[in-house]
Amino acid sequence: MLERGSQKNVLLLIIQTFFACLAGKAIFRRRARANRRGILCAMNREHGYTLMETLVTLTLMMILSVGGLYGWQRWQQQRLWQTAVQVRDFLVFLRDDANAYNRDRVLSVGQDEEGWCLSAQAEASACASGSTLTLRPRWPGISLAGVTPGLGFYGLRSTAWAGNLRLQSEAGSWSIVISHWGRIRLCRSDSAGGCQ
Repeated sequence: MLERGSQKNVLLLIIQTFFACLAGKAIFRRRARANRRGILCAMNREHGYTLMETLVTLTLMMILSVGGLYGWQRWQQQRLWQTAVQVRDFLVFLRDDANAYNRDRVLSVGQDEEGWCLSAQAEASACASGSTLTLRPRWPGISLAGVTPGLGFYGLRSTAWAGNLRLQSEAGSWSIVISHWGRIRLCRSDSAGGCQ
């Protein structure tokens, strides 16, 4: 059991805590009501955006637009690279076909209303045919900037006419280089037309 003096102290402590709790709730309620009234009054006084709100909005818009521009540039570079890989794979197919069947596959460039095409057929209207010996680029924004004349593969000795093809778009340019022995490689073109 507690002594009489300590019981008194405990009881006093409990009463003080109870009243402090009640007083705190009342103070909190008064503050909440005042805040609500203050917010409503402030909203009635405002007729536009503050400078800080405008700056935050402009900053967010700038960050989003820079991200969108970066994504668009990467998308353009990806399209150019995919077209360069498509042309390289087509040339590998022509080289393997020429070597396997001892044929000559000379490359010609065609142009029609849909754009350019590469063909290993003798006909002038090779772009219109859906042959496996004709290639149309997957993306329309890519142009064929340069081709070595007489570029082709010769099956008799597994050789090729050395040269290059250069693909170009807004995102840059890629070159497909062919050696005398038929080795085909891709490289990013620099401004002088060489490879990096």
